[in-house]
Amino acid sequence: MSSSDILWIGHSVQTTQTAIKTLEAELDKVSIKLAPQAREALNILSKKPSEHLVVIIDAGNVDMELATLATGIKQINPVIEIIVLGYSGLAWGNLTLPRYYRPIILDESSSPDVLISCVAKLQEIVEAKQDYDQLSRGIGDNIGMSRTSTEAVLALLARQNCLGMISMRRDGFFTSYNTEAERLTGYSIEELAHIQIWAHAVLYDHETVQTLLDSISVFWARKTGRENMRLMIKRKDDAVITLSVTAVVLLDNFGQARQIVMLFFDPLEIGSAKEYEILINFSPCALYTYLPEKGFVKISTAAIDIINRAFSVNLTFRDILNKKIQDLPLPEKTRESWQSYLEIVASGSVLSLTSLPPIGLPGRHVLEHKFFHRIPSSARGKFGVIAVIVPREDLFYNSEENQLEEGLAKKTLNNVPRPYILFGAIRDENAAITDFKCQSINAAAISFVTANGSYRPNMSLPQMFKDIEGTKTLFEAAREVTETGKEKDFELRMTLNSDEKERALIRFWFGKVGDGFAVFFHDITASRHEETQLKHYRHIFSHMDEAIIVTDLDGNIIDWNPASERMFGYSKEQIIGKSVYLLTQGSDGLQVKQHSGNVLREGDVWKGEYGFIRKDGSRGVAVSVFALLKDDNGVVYGTVGLSHDLTERKRLEERLAAKTQELQEKNLALNTLLRHAETERIMACERVVADMVRKVNSRLFRILESKTKPQAVETQANLLLEELGTVSEPRQRGDKEVASKLTEKELEVAQLIRLGKTSEEIAFILNKSPDTIRLQRISIRKKLGIDRKDRNLTSYLKKMDLT
Repeated sequence: MSSSDILWIGHSVQTTQTAIKTLEAELDKVSIKLAPQAREALNILSKKPSEHLVVIIDAGNVDMELATLATGIKQINPVIEIIVLGYSGLAWGNLTLPRYYRPIILDESSSPDVLISCVAKLQEIVEAKQDYDQLSRGIGDNIGMSRTSTEAVLALLARQNCLGMISMRRDGFFTSYNTEAERLTGYSIEELAHIQIWAHAVLYDHETVQTLLDSISVFWARKTGRENMRLMIKRKDDAVITLSVTAVVLLDNFGQARQIVMLFFDPLEIGSAKEYEILINFSPCALYTYLPEKGFVKISTAAIDIINRAFSVNLTFRDILNKKIQDLPLPEKTRESWQSYLEIVASGSVLSLTSLPPIGLPGRHVLEHKFFHRIPSSARGKFGVIAVIVPREDLFYNSEENQLEEGLAKKTLNNVPRPYILFGAIRDENAAITDFKCQSINAAAISFVTANGSYRPNMSLPQMFKDIEGTKTLFEAAREVTETGKEKDFELRMTLNSDEKERALIRFWFGKVGDGFAVFFHDITASRHEETQLKHYRHIFSHMDEAIIVTDLDGNIIDWNPASERMFGYSKEQIIGKSVYLLTQGSDGLQVKQHSGNVLREGDVWKGEYGFIRKDGSRGVAVSVFALLKDDNGVVYGTVGLSHDLTERKRLEERLAAKTQELQEKNLALNTLLRHAETERIMACERVVADMVRKVNSRLFRILESKTKPQAVETQANLLLEELGTVSEPRQRGDKEVASKLTEKELEVAQLIRLGKTSEEIAFILNKSPDTIRLQRISIRKKLGIDRKDRNLTSYLKKMDLT
C-alpha cells in the first residue's frame, strides 16, 4: 500500500483525463484508479480499506448524494482524506456533514495547481498518520496485549450473536451493529447510524434518552464503562421491552478512550429459553424446532414417540437432531410434503393447519400438527419453525380392537360430529324415574353442552342442560320414551350452557336404549334463520315485476321467476337447461354474449338495453343488469340478470315522437297561414291609404281651384272631412281672441311649439338663437295666462285654434 494511491469517483472523459495527466506529470509515483459509479467505489474501498487513502469526487458527475457518499467512505476508513471537485454554490453547510467528515471542496474556477497542491499536502498527512500508527503499534507491543484480547472477545461475541452489540466512535457514529442488535431493536444501522438518533428512536421516554446520553459522556471522560444498566426501549413494531445493557470503553495504545461498545440482551428471553428447554426435555408435550437449512434442532421425547408410532420406526434423539426430514427413513412423498410445508411456513407465508393432513403409514396417519409458528434463527435473515404435534388415536388401526363390535360402535359414536349422549334412568324404591345420569357422551356433545370443559362423568340431566324450563321439558320427554319405548323428535328453544345469553333453537331425537334413552341433538337456529331468509328471497323472487334469470357458467338457464315467463312466454319447465341466448338473436345476441363474457372474466356489473324474441316470435326491448353469482367460499358458479320490459314504453315513446312531429308540422303550417294573412292585411291597408290619398288630393285640388270663392272652399273642405270620417266643430271665438294677443313672431313660434318642436329645433327653423326662443316661450305663457309651471305648453296650444 502506498499513500500515492488515489481513487477518482465519477468522471467525464475529457476533464478527468486532463486532470490525471496533470497530476501524474507534477507528482511522483501517483497511481490513480477510476470508479465511474459511487457504488463501485464503495465496494473497492470496503474490500481494501487501506489501499486508497486519498479520494477525489467529481461532484458534477457522481451518481450519489455527496453527504451520503462522504459518510460511507469515512465509515469504511476514517483515515481516508476526501477532495470534492465542486461547482458554484457548493459549500460545507449544504452537505450537512459532521465536522470530522467534511472534505476539501474545490470549486470549478480553481486552477489545476490548486488540485496538485491539495493532493500533495494530503499525501504528506496520510504518510504522517501511517508513521504514527506504526509508532503506536511498536509502543503497543511493548505495553502488552490487553486491548487486543478485549477486541478478540468482543469479536467472538459478535460472531456468536448471543448479545446485541453496538460500537461507536467518539463522534457518536456507529462502527458496528450486529444482527442480534437489529433483532432486539427492530432497526438496522442504515436507519440509525448515530447514538443520538438511536436513543431518540429506540428509548421509551425522554428521561431515559437524557440519562443514556449523559452516561456516555461520563464514560468518555472517565474511560470506564458500567454493568447491567436497565433501559426500557420501544421496538420498531411498537413492542416495549426492557434490556440489560453493559457499556465497555476501549482504550488505544496511549490509554485514550477510543471506542465504546454497548452489549445488551433481553433477560426475559433467557428465562423463556430455559422454560422452553424444560418443556422440551421434561414435559409430555410433543413439539419440535426445525430449521429448513439445518434440520431438527430441538425435539421432545413425546414428539419422537409419535413419529415412531406413525411410521413404525425406532428413532432416537441422535437419529433426528441436526437431520433434515429428507434424511429420515420415511416414505418419499411424506418427506417431500412435510419438508415443503415447513419451508413455506419459514418463508413467512400464511398456511392453515389443514394444509398438511395427518401423516404416517397406511392405517397409522396419527401424526397431526396442531400449532406452528415462524421463529428467527441465529443466522441473519434465516427463519425456522416451532411446531406442536398430537396423536390422532381415531386414525390408528388395530386389527384386534377393530374386530370388536362394541369397540366399533364406541368409535363411531365418539367420532360422529353430531352431539350424542346416553342417559340411564335413576329410579326410587317404587321404580319411579326420579332423574337420569349420563352413561356415555361423545366429544361433540361435550364441547356443545358444557362450558369451559366442565364435564364430569355421571352428570345428571339438569347438570348437563342448565336451562331450567328446558330441562323440565326434556325430563318429561325422556321419561315418556323410557317408559313407553316410543321415539320422540321435537324442537325446543333453550340455552345449552350458562355462558350463552340468547336462547337457541335445538332439535332433539330421543330413543329408548336399555333402561334409559339416547339423545341426538343439534342447534338449528342458523339453519332456520337461513330458511326464513330463503323464504323471503323466494317470495321476492316470485313476486317481482322484473324478470330474473339465473344461468350457469356456460350460459344455460338454471332458474327464472314468473315475471320471466310473462315477459318471454316460456314456462319454467320449457326453458330450464336451455341457453339464455335463445332469447336473443342477431347483433343483440352477440352483444349480450360479449357482455356476459366480460362479467365472468372481470367480475364487473353490466347494464344496458337489448332486443329479445318471445316464444310466439314477437320482438321486444328490455333493459338488463348482469352480475356474478358466488357461493359461500367466493367461487363463481354463474350469473344473475335482472331484466325490465321496455317494449310498451318504447311504443309510447315512438307514438309520442310521431305526435310531436305532427304538431310541429301543423304549427309550421299555421305560422305560414298567419304570415300570408298579415301580408294580405298590409296590402289592404296600403290600398285604403292609396285610395284615401287619391281622394284627399282630389279635394285639395278643387279647394285650390276655388280659393277665390270662400263659399266653395268651405263646401269642399266639409266634403273632405266627411270622406275622412271627421265632423268639423265650430271654432270658439275665445281662442281667436287669445291668439290675437300674440305677435306675429310669437304666433309663428306657438305654431311650431304646437307641432312638438323643441326650443333648439325652433331656433334652427327660424334662424334665431335658442335664448331668444326661450324668452318668447315665457312671453307666450304669460299672454295665454298659463301661470302654473307644471302645465304643458304644447298640450295647451294643441287645444287652441291659432289660425
